[in-house]
Amino acid sequence: MADPALRRRAGVAAVLGLLAIALVIITSRTDSPQTGASINRPLVASVDSLVDAFLRGQGIDRKKERKWTVRSPDGAVIRMERRIQVPRALISLELNRGLSEAVAPWGGHVAGSERTKESTVVLHVVIGGMIVHTMTLEPELSKR
Repeated sequence: MADPALRRRAGVAAVLGLLAIALVIITSRTDSPQTGASINRPLVASVDSLVDAFLRGQGIDRKKERKWTVRSPDGAVIRMERRIQVPRALISLELNRGLSEAVAPWGGHVAGSERTKESTVVLHVVIGGMIVHTMTLEPELSKR
C-alpha cells in the first residue's frame, strides 16, 4: 500500500499537469498581442502627427526629444515612443487632459502613470484597446 502523503502529492501533480495542458490549449487558441489584431499603420502615423502638433502647441522644446518606433517580431510598427525633457513647471495632468481631448475624435484616451523614483510621467495613447503612442516626460536638468 502506498504512503497517503505520496498519493496526495501525485494527485496534486496530476491536477497541476492538467491545468498546464489546459492553459497551453487556451493560449494557443487566443490571439496574442503580437500576432492578433493587426495594427492600423495609418492610425499610428496619424496619432504620431497629432502628438507632434500637440507638443508644438504646448511649446515643448522638440530638441530635447528622442523618438523611435516599436516593432513586432515580423517588423510591423506597433507604436511610437518618445522620451522628452520638459520644464519642471509643466503640469503633466493638464498635458494628459489636453492630449486625451485631442485623440478623442479617434475614440482614444490617454492613460498616465508616474514613476516617482525616476521623477518621470508616462502617457499612453490608447485607441481601440491598443497603445499606439507612448510619451515619457522627464524633468529637465536644473541649470547651475
